[in-house]
Parts: sequence; C-alpha cells; structure tokens
Amino acid sequence: MCRKIYEVIHVLDDLMNLATHFLLGETMTSHELVKKVKSELESVGINDYMEAEWVVALALNKKPSELIFDNEISSIDESKVMAVTNERKKGRPLAYIIGNTEFFGRVFETKEGVLIPRPETELLVEEVLKIAKNMGAEKILDIGTGSGAIAISLAFETNAKLVAVDISDGAIEIANKNAKTLGADVEIIKSDLFEKIDEKYDIIVSNPPYIKTAVLSTLDREVRDHEPILALDGGEDGLDFYRKIIENAPKYLKDDGYVAFEIGFDQAEDLKRLLKKDFENINVIKDYNKHDRIVIAKLRWRK
Repeated sequence: MCRKIYEVIHVLDDLMNLATHFLLGETMTSHELVKKVKSELESVGINDYMEAEWVVALALNKKPSELIFDNEISSIDESKVMAVTNERKKGRPLAYIIGNTEFFGRVFETKEGVLIPRPETELLVEEVLKIAKNMGAEKILDIGTGSGAIAISLAFETNAKLVAVDISDGAIEIANKNAKTLGADVEIIKSDLFEKIDEKYDIIVSNPPYIKTAVLSTLDREVRDHEPILALDGGEDGLDFYRKIIENAPKYLKDDGYVAFEIGFDQAEDLKRLLKKDFENINVIKDYNKHDRIVIAKLRWRK
C-alpha cells in the first residue's frame, strides 16, 4: 500500500511539474525530461530508467554520463527528445532511430536491414583477441560481418590482416562505411560464407544467425519487427550456419587455426557435438548473465 501511495504521489508530482512548465513557459531540466521520457516509455511497457536516460542523451548527441541533470533544456532540444521518444514507443530500436550505436569503445553506424551489434558480442572480440595475441595471428576471417563491428574492432587491436564477408548488400555498405569512418584496415567482401574465400586463416570468427525459425515470432517486437530476419534465422534448430561453417572451416584454417563463435544460451552442447570431428580444446565461455555465449575450438592436428 505504501508503495502504491508513493507511486501516486510521484505521478502527481510529475504532472504538477509539467503543468507549471506549461503555464509559466518554463524550461525543463535534464532530470525532469528524463522523468517525462520514462513515463512515456512506461505507457508502452518499456520500464527501464536507463532507457530513458539513453533516449535523452542520444537525442542530444551525448552519452548518459555526460548529462548534467540540473541543466535547462531548450524547447528545441525537448522537441528532439520527444521525437525520438515517439519513435521508440513504436518499437523501433534506439540504434536505428539515432543511426549509430557504441561497440567496443567505438561508434558504429547502423541502419534498418543490418543487425545491431550487441554488448555480449564484445565478449567474442575479447576472446578472439586473447587467442590472436597469444599465437601472433596474421590473418583473421569474420563471417557474417553485419555492421563490421567484430572485424573492425579486431583490426584496431591486432596486427592481423582482417577479412570480413557477408551476403547482404546492406551489410556490406554499412561495414565499408564504418571501416572508412573509423579508419580501419579491413577487406570487406560480398560472399556467401566461404564462396569468395581462397586463403587460409589463423582464426575464423562468426556471430551467425542462431535463432530457431519457430522462435522468431516470439522475439521482442523491436527485434522481430525491425531487425533483419536474414541475420537472425538459424533454421529449424538454429544450427544451420554453424554446420556449414564448421564443415568447411578446416579447408580455410592453418594447421594451428581456431574457430570462435557466439552462440545461443542453450547451444553449447550442440556446438561441441558439431566440432568434435575436426576440432579439439573446445572451450565454452559464459556471458555476464552466466549464460553460455562463446565457443572457441582449435583445429585438430593434421598429419
């Protein structure tokens, strides 16, 4: 009961503040605007204060950490924020509304038709970096590069030659843009997996589509309705692309080469089964939520 009373008082307080600003022509502070955005997002089931902070910050071309909450917001900036808020209420991902997202400390351009880089994919980059530095990797292949986030991040952190492939024209366009904008030395090729590849690599890395076809309709609407199905649909059991990559990878790996994958939280055992024919030292790494997320394996020594 006390919580309910508190919530009612909180809502009334917000309404009074808004009414005062309207009647007196006063400007809002950043803090008040975040509260307003939070209330708007909650009306469509987005219950996350951090999300409201991100909306306000990115609409103002800032990071949340750069918001000064007692700063006054001009009516023009308030309009910008509310325009973004209204798009977000429709379910459009923030990265598509703003046109970019942050990954591994860099800002990557994003657009509809290209998968938005996820924070958990940074773990894949971290694990590949460990291997690359330990073995002195000279060549790394990124399969299904999307925005180019993995390949570009690796290009900055290693001395290896980076090659990135994707079958999507939209992904190739965005990956090239990101590489050029960020100044990354990455060769980006339109290719259906290994179709246009004729070299051997130290590491093959991939975050392929891994959602089961039947599960796609149950995803959050911002993913289901806005992100590319091509980058999500992994087939009936979610393993279609893993099978193809693992089956062909030995032909494109050096004798001491590795594969590194991002996986769905329940796919580790399946990946182990697929890898055991040609790979050894199979290692599963968990994400921040303690879910299986990364699988690394070394090509078994060939006589």
